[in-house]
Amino acid sequence: MIIKVAKGDTFIPNWRGNDKLPEDEQIKVEFMYMTGEQEESLTPVVPAFDDNNNIKIEYKLNATAVWDACVKKVTGLKDENGKAITDPSVIKTLPGTYGLITEVAGHIRRELRDTDSKN
Repeated sequence: MIIKVAKGDTFIPNWRGNDKLPEDEQIKVEFMYMTGEQEESLTPVVPAFDDNNNIKIEYKLNATAVWDACVKKVTGLKDENGKAITDPSVIKTLPGTYGLITEVAGHIRRELRDTDSKN
């Protein structure tokens, strides 16, 4: 069996209508996929119960930790003076960016889950 392993990708978030902007104005997030070790620590499995008291598995997502570990570069995001903000560690400190962070972290987690199900 041959398995192609993707190390990273670029994601265009929907955050604040970003996906509806012209392509050259869109925010783009370059990220690396989590390793197995990162996935275990950043999205731990938590046992839970459904309405019939059957056990099920839930994943808890530490979005800012996934952002720190996986996001390498952001393009298209500018401050009020038009200056580009590309450093992920700066972006997470800005007011109003948590929606962006959670969407990107959720995408990274979903991509891992979807990739697993295809193999």
